[in-house]
Amino acid sequence: MRDEKKIYEYIKDIAEYSIRNNETISRADVAYILRTDKKVKCSDGAELSGVIYRAYKAYDSSEAIKKAIVTNNGTMSLVDQYELNAQLELGNTSKALALVQDDLNSTSDFINEAKRSVNDAFSIELASDLNSLHKWLQGTNGIDAIRTKSSALMQNYGKMVDGYVSAELSVKNIVHDFVELRNGVQSVFLQYSNALVDVFGNAIKVVAPKLFDFDSIQWLDVNAMQKQIQLDFNKLDENCTLLLGEIADHYQKTVDQLPVWMKMNKAIGPKGGIYGTLVMGVLSYLHHWMDAQEKTVQMQREYVEFESSIKKDRQQINSDLMRLATIHKVLNDLYIPKADAFLRLCNSVLSDDLQKLLDSLYTGGLGTIKLEREAVLKRMAELESSINDHMENIALYDSQLIEWQGMLDSQKDNYDRVINDKPNEPGVMKRLFTLGMAQKNYQKELSEWNDQNGRFVSAYEETIMDVYEGSEDKKSHTEQLKKDKAEYEACKNQLKAFREKITEQLECSPQQKLEILKSLKNLISLLQAGKSIIESKLDERLVQVTSETNIAPLSAEVESNLRQFAKSVFEEIKEEGGTVTHALLKDFGLSEGDVTVEIDQSLSDTVEKATELVKNWSYLQTEQMKSQLEDAVYRQEMERMKQEFQATMSTIDKKNKVLLEVLKRANTATDIDTLRNALIDLAGVESEQLSVADLEAILKGEKKLEI
Repeated sequence: MRDEKKIYEYIKDIAEYSIRNNETISRADVAYILRTDKKVKCSDGAELSGVIYRAYKAYDSSEAIKKAIVTNNGTMSLVDQYELNAQLELGNTSKALALVQDDLNSTSDFINEAKRSVNDAFSIELASDLNSLHKWLQGTNGIDAIRTKSSALMQNYGKMVDGYVSAELSVKNIVHDFVELRNGVQSVFLQYSNALVDVFGNAIKVVAPKLFDFDSIQWLDVNAMQKQIQLDFNKLDENCTLLLGEIADHYQKTVDQLPVWMKMNKAIGPKGGIYGTLVMGVLSYLHHWMDAQEKTVQMQREYVEFESSIKKDRQQINSDLMRLATIHKVLNDLYIPKADAFLRLCNSVLSDDLQKLLDSLYTGGLGTIKLEREAVLKRMAELESSINDHMENIALYDSQLIEWQGMLDSQKDNYDRVINDKPNEPGVMKRLFTLGMAQKNYQKELSEWNDQNGRFVSAYEETIMDVYEGSEDKKSHTEQLKKDKAEYEACKNQLKAFREKITEQLECSPQQKLEILKSLKNLISLLQAGKSIIESKLDERLVQVTSETNIAPLSAEVESNLRQFAKSVFEEIKEEGGTVTHALLKDFGLSEGDVTVEIDQSLSDTVEKATELVKNWSYLQTEQMKSQLEDAVYRQEMERMKQEFQATMSTIDKKNKVLLEVLKRANTATDIDTLRNALIDLAGVESEQLSVADLEAILKGEKKLEI
């Protein structure tokens, strides 16, 4: 990059502009502005993170740069993320660990908060006025309660999803922290393993560590889950609103009809018109009430389905939170403490055992070669960070592009329809012939169209741009990743060339070699300990998203019994229709001879409505039984998974207990030998067993040692 101080100024201006507008800006967008507006040749990557951090430092730890510029996933300040890398480069391992520990603590808090939101997902309190007399008489209390419950449940669902997302992002952050620590350990490993190769040539074989790809960790797609639940909720809420309106209108018509009945039934039966009117009024209200209950049962069935969908998502989120908690525990209790201890303490051992002697070997021209090699090693460390950064961002863009494209595909028909409905501006001739009225009408129609569709169209078209820019950014990262990997391989070849030169020119006396061989066993064991830390990995079950529990359907026998029950009730009500009619008439002192056509028809409608209500009620029982079965299976499955993860946690606790004892020895060691042995035990590797004969074979080039 050209004049970095000028670029610092550009970065500060970008950050301050964002702050003034109450916005944040991603590193990718900073790179875009620098390229397009400032004509700075740069690309989005780890190198730019370093430039932004140095700009932050150059302006006295600028709060604007720290607050405004965020990581590409938008989860944290870029400065906060890069701080760890910066402290490691400066050798401030204690401060680096303090930063990592803060991230570990906050991750634990986020996971616990997410667990609470899962537990509280179905904690719903209904307002007391839902059962008011007026709502009960109207028959709206049941649907009103469903709408209130579904709204509260949807709100709790949103909190549950937000809690999971926060926990997920926090786990991603500590994974990033460990990768940075791992890079630091790898740099030490390469530095000292190559030094041994310099001395012993082909007798030492360095096998590149197998790096676990932490970008392979899968994450639960809660965005897709939330979108589906939102659609289900919107449908349920709209149906509730519609039916509430229908019930209220029907109730009012029933009330308004009473004076008409009194007029029509003045002389019904020997008891006078008032009894006929009362019968009609009771039957009409009963018909209304059962109609309202039928609609309530319908909505209860929809609510049960809605609730079941949320239960499935809740179960999957809950089970995956166990996975995230385990990843956090593995990193917190095992991998990060090991990496930290190695970085803090290994140099003192390696320097005292080897570095002084190696320094005495690099005389004359070898000193220059040594410096050149150290520069290559430093560049390799930079490339490793850059490669990891590119891989993280490629994974990020892959996820975002799938989400954005899915949104575009799902809304394309709506977008096309809205665009087709957009008013067309009248031509010049039309404006002239209408004396400007056509233009006025067009402006009015356009304004109405914008009010209705403007936000949707803007969001859709912004997403189109997101897809384009995201694709370009992914392409850029992919190309740069390829270049970085190629340069990394070139650096490895350079190291090989340096190694050959040093081996050719190195004048090492037998006595010097013997001095080195005395500590060779411990040195190799220590490097292997570092290598085991570098090769730390996660179990496959922690990489994969926890699978959804499959719920078996109700048995055929249960389904058949429920259908038979509904049918029997249905037939019984039909058969007892006459008895019901007779009883109603008797209660009002009327005989069948007193029944008018209106009363007879109302009775028939009421019985039919009751039959339909019972039938729908029986279907509701089927759905509720299914839901109860699902609850039982979910509880059983969650208990199984809980026990499984508790066993894993217990295993980690046992390993952590051993690790803490080793760390205690390492941190309190008063001599090099004790510290060396503690660091070797830290990784749980066996010390290299070398005999005198092995040493002689190494000196003669007849034996190879593998690191």
